Amino acid sequence: MVGSLYSGGFAAVIGAGNIFFAQRNRANAKLRMAHEEIEHLAKVAERGADCPRYADILGHTLSVIILKSELAGKLIDLDPQRAKAEIGDVEQTSRQALAEVRNTIRGYRAQSLEAELKQAKATLETAGVTDEIRGRRS
Repeated sequence: MVGSLYSGGFAAVIGAGNIFFAQRNRANAKLRMAHEEIEHLAKVAERGADCPRYADILGHTLSVIILKSELAGKLIDLDPQRAKAEIGDVEQTSRQALAEVRNTIRGYRAQSLEAELKQAKATLETAGVTDEIRGRRS
């Protein structure tokens, strides 16, 4: 009788311990997922904060292009050689601005893909799924 009482009590303690640790593991997994989501949102917000800076740079570049174009238009009859040089500067500035915009967009895409892969991997690991990503890097 006493032995079965101890066995029943021991089983209850073990069962309660298992329930406690399972709940704790689930809570930790949810906490990890929430932390990863916060990191993801912080990165998105950081990219958004960069937009005004890029817009300012692009706005400045376009202003330079407009001013140089206007100057070249005024110089075309007075000093054709200088007008030609100004148009050359406009072309060079335009090409440089285009390259910077393209590089910025590529950077966002690369970061976004990397962030998404990291998020997917973390979610799979939380669910107990192992991943193996195969592919070719360019």
